[in-house]
Amino acid sequence: MSLVFGQRYKSQLDKVNNFLRTFDNGYYGYISIENNNLCTNIKNNNQCIVNIYDISDIRVTEDNRKVEIFCKSGDCVTGVTGGKYNSMSYRTTSDFDAEGLARDLNALVNAVKDIEEKQSDNNAPEIIITSPDISASYNTYEQNESITIEGKIVSNNEITEVLINGRDVYLDENGHFSMSVSLAAGENAFSVRATDANQQTTTLKFVIERASE
Repeated sequence: MSLVFGQRYKSQLDKVNNFLRTFDNGYYGYISIENNNLCTNIKNNNQCIVNIYDISDIRVTEDNRKVEIFCKSGDCVTGVTGGKYNSMSYRTTSDFDAEGLARDLNALVNAVKDIEEKQSDNNAPEIIITSPDISASYNTYEQNESITIEGKIVSNNEITEVLINGRDVYLDENGHFSMSVSLAAGENAFSVRATDANQQTTTLKFVIERASE
C-alpha cells in the first residue's frame, strides 16, 4: 500500500466511523474493510457485509433520514442473520446529514478501490517459458544445434520490451513470444527480460546444455 493511497483510505475510514459513533446512539457501530468487504459492525457483534465491487450506488433515499447502498445485481448484501438482500441502509427517525454520509461512504469505497488498483499496477511482469521445459532441473539437455524458445508474459500493465540475451523479441497481442536460437556444444546461458510501462523489470535466467556428439 502506497503512503498517499494509505493515508487517503485511513482518513476516509476515520471520517465515516467518527460520524457513526454518535449516529442513532451508536447503533451501527463502526465500519471495517476486510478482504474488499465493507463490514458494518453493528452492536452485539452483528455484521452486515457487502463486497465493494458489488456496489452499484450509494445515495440518499429519504431526505435527511436514510442512506442506502445498492447492489449491482442480485442480493449482494449479507445481513446480520445471514440473509441476502439487494441493499443495506443507515437510517434513523431524526434528521441527520444524509448527503454527507453518502458522500463519505462513496469516498471510502473509491479509496479502497484505488489502493487495489495501485497494488495491482505495481506487480512486476511474470515470465513463463512454455518451451523448452526448464522446470525439471537447472540444465535442459538438447541435441539439436538450434531450438525455439517460446513463452508468455503476464502483466497488468503494457509490456514495452522483451529481450532474450539482449535481443528484441516480438510480443503478440496475447503476450506470447518466440525466438530461434543457436546452441553451442556444452552449456548455453539464456536471460529473458521483460519491462512494463512502469519501468518494472523481471528477468528469468536458465541454462540449456547441448549434448556433445
